[in-house]
Amino acid sequence: MVSKMPAKDARKTFLISMAGEFLGLGADKVTCKEVHESSALNSFLEDGGVGVLVGWCDAGELHLANEVNTVEGRGTIIVFYKVHARPIMLGDLRNNILMLSFSGSAISSLYTAFRQVYSPILLKHEWWETDSESRLHKLLLELQAVLGRLTRLGPASRLSDSGDMEEHLSGIITPSDEFEFWAEVAGSLRPGPRRERAHHFQTLFQPLVKLFSHCETWQLDEGQDLVDASHQVVEEVWGQTEHSPYPESRMQHLLHLISGAFCWLVRRGLSTIDIWTGSFGIVEPMLNKAETVCRGWLDACQQLTRPGTLRHWHGDCVQPEELVQLADRLREVQLLRTVLSQVEILLPPLEQGTLGVKQTLQPLCSQNPLHYSMHNQAPWRAAVSEFDSGMVQAERKAAEKLALRLREAQGSVVQLLAEFLRFRELVARPNVSHALYTERETLLGRLLEHIRVLRADFVQCCHGTPGEPGGPLAGKNLPEVVNNIVWVRQLEAKASFFSCKEDFYEQF
Repeated sequence: MVSKMPAKDARKTFLISMAGEFLGLGADKVTCKEVHESSALNSFLEDGGVGVLVGWCDAGELHLANEVNTVEGRGTIIVFYKVHARPIMLGDLRNNILMLSFSGSAISSLYTAFRQVYSPILLKHEWWETDSESRLHKLLLELQAVLGRLTRLGPASRLSDSGDMEEHLSGIITPSDEFEFWAEVAGSLRPGPRRERAHHFQTLFQPLVKLFSHCETWQLDEGQDLVDASHQVVEEVWGQTEHSPYPESRMQHLLHLISGAFCWLVRRGLSTIDIWTGSFGIVEPMLNKAETVCRGWLDACQQLTRPGTLRHWHGDCVQPEELVQLADRLREVQLLRTVLSQVEILLPPLEQGTLGVKQTLQPLCSQNPLHYSMHNQAPWRAAVSEFDSGMVQAERKAAEKLALRLREAQGSVVQLLAEFLRFRELVARPNVSHALYTERETLLGRLLEHIRVLRADFVQCCHGTPGEPGGPLAGKNLPEVVNNIVWVRQLEAKASFFSCKEDFYEQF
């Protein structure tokens, strides 16, 4: 049975709790006597000459040490280190102790920390004024470049085996990393087929190198062009036959990285507008552009990785989950805004105020629809459910108004269908669909009758002579064959106008 610690030391509780929480250990694993009486922990707290405390998890237990090199290969670790070489007092916990963590390669962790945290601070141009400072600036840039190269190439960077390099993906965290990888491989290998192959991939990726090096300046309006350019280059790389195939694992990884770049573009582009309360005339086209970017890259991934492509794809068809979820969320947001807009079109301002139409958006205003994860799904669904409940009375009133418009349009089946299509999102709502049952049945009956008349007209006239009884209408100065073609095309256009609305008819 695990013995409990006899008394609490706030310093120990602070450090052990931080380590346990980070490493995902249960409370029983960090409150035992053995951990609190650890010699490494005591040395770190009481001995000014001991500057490091390292924690890691092994077999579900928390282990502590005072040297980082003793935990090489132990997975994720957390490191506490002192700013000043002196014993830790209770008031020093947040002033004299800093913390970092890394998992796997120390070089990769150092590179990530330097690029994400220190580089934006240290490499600011206004810091470097004197010649000595300028030299330091160059050294920091060189350090970042060397760390990046070692991270991208992995342990095989010390070898001349591009096969081992190609299996290393942990250092490839942006599309630009992948492009740089092939340039570095080409520069590290001796002359030969492998070097030529790497140089070939480097050349093929060249159009995207400049494109992704300025991705922070991308605009949503150019999103489709960016998708098309990326698709074209990736397709060329995947389909090339001059050298041995591009590694499938790297291609799958690259498709996901590019997907992440487009997710960032969409979120950044939509951050400039108020999705919920902004003018629908501005919000709708922005949402359309954003969803087009998402669907465009998803289609590109499907075309590249489905069976029957230029090269057989052995794994599952790639559909980046983050982009799929974002595209679905954008569609849902647009649907909610469209329903609200259609209700506002049908109801006069006074009735809107009485029914509190504008207030129905309040639950959604507290949500950021562009952030999709398993952790925020429940609040999002609750907000949508509250919106639906708040719209019930307004939808019923809107259904009454729409029913009047539909009765006025019954003289023409085309006009009747056009009215349904104009308010198709509202008609799909359960309350409205139920209220318009009679009108929907009328539309279906009119459509069936219209198609029956077109079919009867075709059967009756197809064997007749143009211009004569029982034949099609005759055009002016048209040969019979040409006249028949024109007539059939007219019938085809009339029929296709109705048949192309199949997705709308599914609501019935």
